[in-house]
Amino acid sequence: NFELNNRQAASLDFDKVIQLNDKMGEAWFYKGYLQLITDTATVNPENFDKALENGFNIPEVYYYRGVVRFYKKDYPGASSDFSMAIDKNPRYALSYFERGKVKLASRDYTGAIYDFQQAIKNDTTLIAAYNNVALAKIYIGDFNGAIADLDRLISLQPKNFIAYNNRGMAKYSTGNYDGALEDFLKAIELKPGYVLALINLGNAYTKKGDHKHAIDSYNKAIEHNSKSAEAFLNRGFCRELTGDIDGACSDWKMALSLGYQDAAQFVNECK
Repeated sequence: NFELNNRQAASLDFDKVIQLNDKMGEAWFYKGYLQLITDTATVNPENFDKALENGFNIPEVYYYRGVVRFYKKDYPGASSDFSMAIDKNPRYALSYFERGKVKLASRDYTGAIYDFQQAIKNDTTLIAAYNNVALAKIYIGDFNGAIADLDRLISLQPKNFIAYNNRGMAKYSTGNYDGALEDFLKAIELKPGYVLALINLGNAYTKKGDHKHAIDSYNKAIEHNSKSAEAFLNRGFCRELTGDIDGACSDWKMALSLGYQDAAQFVNECK
């Protein structure tokens, strides 16, 4: 049943096996794995704990328990599990990748870069690792390194709109606003209504002094997501630059109402 993708029947099968012999670690593992791929929201690591308690300690048990712990935001537990999986299989690319995600979430950007690079070294087809290593490099200010990683990713996956957006962010950070505009426009071409790229596009236009196109970009971002505090905040900055103080204040107040607390300092400057 498991192989035939009949998950409900497979789950019942594993339950029966465990009822007959609750010391069968492999059954606990597959029960946990099935729960993970069926209903991530309610999954817990207990089935994987049972698998390990009963001697089934292949790398995958640690890996999938780490995935569950990461989902539950238990970052130390997840990191420990991915490390155990790597200890058992030093070429386990997915464990390096997932441990890198833990480090990225924990703001250990240097550690994240190492793990994503190891993931790529062991599996050059792991596309998401190229993007994540570039993000980590952006966070530490290695913009040229990020651009090189994203060039490689785009060569492998020319329609990856996230890669274009992120490369645009890196180019923007180096002051290459024309190159950033080109990448943000490509990201939006590949994914119309891509709110983050529309906001970034507006920021690049603002830097170039093209306030009309900047406001148009923020307007489109808001059309696609009326709860984007960042879009309102940045449109407010752009409106201020054009002398539209009332419009700017209105946008900053909206950003604050949407939960962007840093907007309070700008609202306080309004009459």
